[in-house]
Amino acid sequence: MTDEAQVNEALTAARAAHAAATEALARAEAAARAAGVEPDGTAAPELRVQRLRVVEPDGTTRMIIGNSAMSNFAPIRGRDVEHPDRGNLGGIIFCNDEGTEAGGLAYAGGKVDGEPRQLGFWSVDDFEQNEGFRLGAAQEGDRRSKWIEFADQPFFSVADFLEEAEGKTGAERDGVAAKYWPDDAGGNGILRLRLSRRRDRQVPDPQQLAGTWIGRGDLGIRSVGPTPTFVFDIPVAGSRHIDRLGHVQR
Repeated sequence: MTDEAQVNEALTAARAAHAAATEALARAEAAARAAGVEPDGTAAPELRVQRLRVVEPDGTTRMIIGNSAMSNFAPIRGRDVEHPDRGNLGGIIFCNDEGTEAGGLAYAGGKVDGEPRQLGFWSVDDFEQNEGFRLGAAQEGDRRSKWIEFADQPFFSVADFLEEAEGKTGAERDGVAAKYWPDDAGGNGILRLRLSRRRDRQVPDPQQLAGTWIGRGDLGIRSVGPTPTFVFDIPVAGSRHIDRLGHVQR
């Protein structure tokens, strides 16, 4: 038996034991309540953990709260599959009924070479795909941006890719990725609508601009097919509309 097979066998046995223990605990608590005894629900003053996993009675993962180490894997179809391609973020991963990642809330930040950096976002995934909805904010030094995005994702399964690429590195992993994301297939999805405040250094003076909005923002809408994109741009003073032909209108 290979090392991988042994690990998978051990994981399967551990999951079965966990599910049995969870079911036994649930039955014991139900029996206690039926006898008129309420199980002790005393709250601990503090839990200090690196990862907290919320599961269904059968052991299916529904939510993971964790540190940045959880960026190295993704819950896929009831098990954790390595996912080394995303950033060093801590937060919450939400899962669907099948134990597959369905969205998340993530944060990261600190100083890099003395410059403040901050990132936070919330996302909702399409089924076994990347984010269909994103809301976030980021800062790099004195540049700040906020955004809301709606995207169309392709219909193939990212879960299939992660399972097929598991254990592979370098060119071998890239070869698997090329099957799912060929250059001409739009596999990365299409951003359909974005409302954002772009990264710039415009900061309003509340004494001079009380009640006045200032900054730079845009609303971009991408149509289906070859129709050009519409972009509505909000500059520092006034506003303008860039139509689909690129003409600027005041």
